[in-house]
Order: sequence, then structure tokens, then C-alpha cells
Amino acid sequence: MKRILAIASKGGHFVQLDRITRSLSQEYGGAYHLTYVSTSTEVPAPAGELYTITDFSRWNFYRLPIVFFHILHLILRIRPQVIISTGAAPGLVAIIAGKFCGKRSIWIDSMANVDKPSMSGKIASYIATKSYVQYPHLTSKRMRYIGNAFLDLKQQ
Repeated sequence: MKRILAIASKGGHFVQLDRITRSLSQEYGGAYHLTYVSTSTEVPAPAGELYTITDFSRWNFYRLPIVFFHILHLILRIRPQVIISTGAAPGLVAIIAGKFCGKRSIWIDSMANVDKPSMSGKIASYIATKSYVQYPHLTSKRMRYIGNAFLDLKQQ
């Protein structure tokens, strides 16, 4: 059984991540063990374990080292094969920590980014194994668009 670490900030990022991972569970018949990480316990009830981490952004960047080591600890403890994130900064940190541990990762830029990819998404596109955008006109050399049913974790 493949272990997936699914991480996103609370709010829309987590709602989107939850929808993506629920569709994976339905499509692949529970062949994955999902562990969620978010910045709040007040997120929709996920279909797996839920861990919480401290939230941070570019406005309180001093929290980055604490978040990085907390996520690194979770990665070493859970040992996921794949890390998936829809953002924001904590998801980017997970992609970076996963890279240090040799983990594959998928960045899915938020569907709220209609005009341009997010700052975290731009950075993640250099680090993540695969990076996706939700609109065809945002496609670039490092960020792909392949439609609504775009996650094929069998390749990961």
C-alpha cells in the first residue's frame, strides 16, 4: 500500500487537497494510506490521519525553521512514497523537506490562481517531481496542465 502525505494550509488549499485525495481513494479503491497535514484542526474531516503544524507565510517567515523541522520529523516518521500539496507556504516546505529525504512530490497550484502561478508554486516547480497548474494558459516549461482528472499516482 502506497503512503501519501497530503499537506495544505487551512481554507481553500485544504478543501481542494481533500477533494483531490478523496477522488483518488474512490478511483483506486483505497490502495493508498493517506496522512493529512494542515495548519488547523478545523479542516473538513479527512479520510485519514490528520496532523497539525504551525502556519507561516512571507510575513512571519521567522517560523520557517520550526515548521521545516516539524514536517521533516513527520516525513521521517510516516515514510510516505509521495508528498502532495496544493499550497501554500507549509506545502512548499514539505516539498523541500521531501526532496532532502528523496521523496517524490506533486505540487498542484491553487485553482484560485487564474492569472499567474502562486509564488510558492513558482518555487515548487523547480523542486517538486511534478508541478501542475489548473488552467491551460498557465502552462510553462516546469508546470503542466493535463485537465481535471490529472493525478495518476501509479507513475509516482
